[in-house]
Amino acid sequence: MKERAEKEYIEGLRQGSQQDFGMLYNMYADHLYGFALKLSRSSVVAEEIVQDTFLTVWQKRELVEPTYSFKAFLFTVAKNRILNLFRSSIRQLEFEDFVVHANSINLSSNSTDEKISYDEFIEIVRVAKEVLPSRQLEIFELSKEHDLSNKEIAEHLNISEQTVKNQLSSALKTLRDKLSSSQFLFVLFL
Repeated sequence: MKERAEKEYIEGLRQGSQQDFGMLYNMYADHLYGFALKLSRSSVVAEEIVQDTFLTVWQKRELVEPTYSFKAFLFTVAKNRILNLFRSSIRQLEFEDFVVHANSINLSSNSTDEKISYDEFIEIVRVAKEVLPSRQLEIFELSKEHDLSNKEIAEHLNISEQTVKNQLSSALKTLRDKLSSSQFLFVLFL
């Protein structure tokens, strides 16, 4: 019955019905807030994500497909908003890795053994980076934290692009090994 009502609300939303939009908001806003809060660890950010997500839904209402999962659509929009927010504010690889890790666990599970706070994750990454030789660390940070291309790094450090590729590859292998021994997913660097 809920699924049928949801599809009717989506049809109304597509036609511009603010009442149907409000019904969808009431159905999902709290759950979406909890999702955003888990990933962002900030009630202010979570509230902003919920508002931005539903604003996007309203703006793109004609594109919302009633045959697809509305919940999945909402959570995808919210996740992308969270990633964009943190990319623009901190531009660090650690948060993206944390989100990848958070997505790899069952968010509905109550098992604290599977969950890790953002701060703990950053500390694990920081410790893992300490094992890198200074040149590899420098290349890694220029590439992954400052978004420089291999060519830009090569010019900046006055070394060949191939050296940058080799050093970056070695650094990533070391970090993957170090983090996998800590049981964390570290997939970002491909």
